[in-house]
This record gives sequence, C-alpha cells and structure tokens, in this order.
Amino acid sequence: MLRKTNPDNIVHPTVTSSSMFLLYEYDIFWAFLIISSAIPVLAFLISGVLSPIRKGPEKLSSYESGSRFDFDRYGLVPRSSPRQADLILTAVRLYEQMPEPKYVIAMGACTITGGMFSTDSYSTVRGVDKLIPVDVYLPGCPPKPEAVIDAITKLRKKIAREIYKDRIRPQQAKRGLVHRSLGFDYQGVETLQIKPEDWHSIAVILYVYGYNYLRSQCAYDVAPGGLLASVYHLTRIEYGVNQTEEVCIKVFTHRSNPRIPSVFWVWKSTDFQERESYDMLGITYDSHPRLKRILMPESWIGWPLRKDYIAPNFYEIQDAY
Repeated sequence: MLRKTNPDNIVHPTVTSSSMFLLYEYDIFWAFLIISSAIPVLAFLISGVLSPIRKGPEKLSSYESGSRFDFDRYGLVPRSSPRQADLILTAVRLYEQMPEPKYVIAMGACTITGGMFSTDSYSTVRGVDKLIPVDVYLPGCPPKPEAVIDAITKLRKKIAREIYKDRIRPQQAKRGLVHRSLGFDYQGVETLQIKPEDWHSIAVILYVYGYNYLRSQCAYDVAPGGLLASVYHLTRIEYGVNQTEEVCIKVFTHRSNPRIPSVFWVWKSTDFQERESYDMLGITYDSHPRLKRILMPESWIGWPLRKDYIAPNFYEIQDAY
C-alpha cells in the first residue's frame, strides 16, 4: 500500500498577491503587443475593402464600371444601401445612415464649390463640406477616370495614417472618458488634461493606437497650496513615417492626497521618472512596483520641490580633503 508523505524539507510554492499582480501585468503586456501589432494590419485591411454606395449624377458615377477604371481591382465593392457602405461619392442625405468609420470623397466641381450654380442661386450650398466632413476633394467637371482612382489611393493612405485623436475619440466616448485640451505649444504639440481616474484607461488606448514611446515624465507644483501636476510627453513612432506625432498629457491631483495611476506597465521608461516625481513632490503612483525615494534618503521629511516646502535649518559640511 502506497502512502503519500510530506517530509519537512519540502517547501511548497505559494502564490502571493505580488506574484499574481506580476502574472496579470505580464498578460496585459502580451495583449498590448498583440493589439499594437494588429493595428497596422487592420488599417491596411480597412483601406483595401472600402464599400462605396453608388448614388450620384450619371455623368460622374458612370466612370465606376469602365473596363479600364473599374473599382473592383482596388477592393471596392459597390453597395446599393448606405447601411452596408463605408464610402460615399457624395450623397448628403444618406451620410447619417452609414456606420462608422465612414469616409467622404467630394467628387466634381459642383460638389466641392457649388460650381456655376452657386453664383446666382440662393438655394445652392457652396460646397458639400459645409454639411458633412470631406476626406478627399476630387476637382473637375467631370473629373477624369484616373483622377477617381487617384482619390481612392489618397483616401487609402489617409486611413493608414490616421492620427490619434481620430482613433481614440470613439473609444473615449464609448467608455465615458473625458479630457480637455489646454492648447498647443510653440511646436504645435497639443496638451490634454486627463482626470486621474481616467488616466490608466486612456494610456492603454494611446499605447494600442501607436504611442509606443514616452519621451519624458515629470511633475511640478502648480501653486502653493494648490494642485500638483504630472506631465507625460508621448511620441508615436511608426515605420516608414518621417513626421512623428506627439502629444502632451497633464494629470492634476490634489496635494492633500496626491494619487495617480502608474503607467509603468504601459511604458517601462517611467520607472525612475515616477520615482523622482514621488521623491520630490510626494505624488503616489498606484501599482508602481518600486515606488520609493531615488534622490533623497528614506529618512528625509517633506517634499523638496513643493512650493510650500520649508527647508531644514541645518547644513552638513563635509571635509573636502
């Protein structure tokens, strides 16, 4: 008869809360990696399977089915209903029925400016862009068939390099994430104010949609007795794109209990920088794995870079020799 034994020298592994947290963040890292790698593929697929709705003047829409200029070679499948289409050439009344994401090509001089009918007619709208947003303008009366194909190519390139605001706005609206623009700096980089409770979710969205490089993170005291701010400078680095996109994020918190979600598990470069912000200003970054002082000794009292900080009235003089 066999009997299981448990000698005292056998140590059973235990699962602590910290190890479970690391396993959870490890899974999140791989999820980020998979999703961020799939974004360019999805953009390529969307740009290659546009579904235009065939509504428009016959002199313009007749170019769609020519043997030399047919849309099928570019992956465009004409649809008879706006509820199945994501590209319109241009039928204003049907725009609202199309699902997101949807795109508009303004085709012909009459569509772009109102043409010759806009000079002496009060009832003619001088451009379709006054009613709906236009992605690509296709001038001509009528445009040449090759110009239509060129407009489709430009639209596909535009879809492939959509900026962060166009991509994250639907996600923010769906999840109730609110931010406020604080304007642009001298280089044209926009600064956004994010609530502390929304910062981690928005950070994940920004990373997934291409902002894979955090240039710097810092913090400052807004005013004596006022708010504390944590600042993040993000850059979107993409292969084959010369002009990078940048955005600045500011997260404000009360100095009485300054707590901000850490983004260490999104951008690992914030490790020492968040520790320095904690050391100098006392901002607690939740879920940071090593949040402790980095410049001052652990026994130091107070936060040296706060504007209401009172320096201790003693100085340690060391022998230079």
